[in-house]
Amino acid sequence: MANFMQNLKELNQLRQTAKVIEKKLREQKREFSSRDGRIKGVINGKLEILSLEVAPELLTAEGKAALERLLMSTINNAVSDMQSQVSKVVSSQMGINLPGLGF
Repeated sequence: MANFMQNLKELNQLRQTAKVIEKKLREQKREFSSRDGRIKGVINGKLEILSLEVAPELLTAEGKAALERLLMSTINNAVSDMQSQVSKVVSSQMGINLPGLGF
């Protein structure tokens, strides 16, 4: 019975740690931009894009293909960067090193 109670206590602590981690991830925000600066935005720790700005010259029929390539590259880089930040937050809260944490 004592072992069961200890397991419940550990489970409760794990839930509390998970809540702290989730809150910290929501608070994490990073700005990102394409190399040429024509696409800019903000991403949070839950990997949600909070804002996105696109230079007007990319919003033409001729700029469509370039826009698509730049968006994919820029967003993928932002997600990768934020995943590294998420790994640091989770590692610091759980007291363990999770170098390859990815979603």
